[in-house]
Amino acid sequence: IAGYSSQIDSYETQVQALRAEEHDAEARLAAKQSEPDQAQAEVDDAYKQLKILAARLKRSLNVLKDRIVAIYQSGDPDMSSMVFAAEDYGDLIQRSEYLAQIQNQDEALVGRVRDLRNEQHDTFERLKKAKDTIKSSRDEIAAEEERMRRRYVASTRHTIQVDFLPYMRTIRAERRRGE
Repeated sequence: IAGYSSQIDSYETQVQALRAEEHDAEARLAAKQSEPDQAQAEVDDAYKQLKILAARLKRSLNVLKDRIVAIYQSGDPDMSSMVFAAEDYGDLIQRSEYLAQIQNQDEALVGRVRDLRNEQHDTFERLKKAKDTIKSSRDEIAAEEERMRRRYVASTRHTIQVDFLPYMRTIRAERRRGE
């Protein structure tokens, strides 16, 4: 009876350890599930941002296109034509300031298009990373659930299924001791 009592105690300890392991696995799954949820929120946000950026980029590209056409049609004024067309020194200064303002606006327009393009690229990369996170998290969750499914039995009578090989080693060892 004492031998069976210690054996029962041993099995109860194993059962408690397995239940703790199962609880830990469930906690890991719950924590892992928050990763794809968070990544999905990032994906949704990135899609909204991409839509806004695409519209802004399209408008900026249209303005840039119109400006390029205007430059082509009017020609690019050079310093010599500006000097000869000026009526006096004050007019020359005014024309050069006006051309500098146009140049600054053109540079700002090109800069805005470049920035929007870069921002769109960065958002796309963030979207891709979030999608990869979702996929890898789902794969990890599926693997963990499969591991748990193989290890634990969903039953009202038996909640834990023993691992066959370690169990058989224990039985063999007990038989040798009993002989």
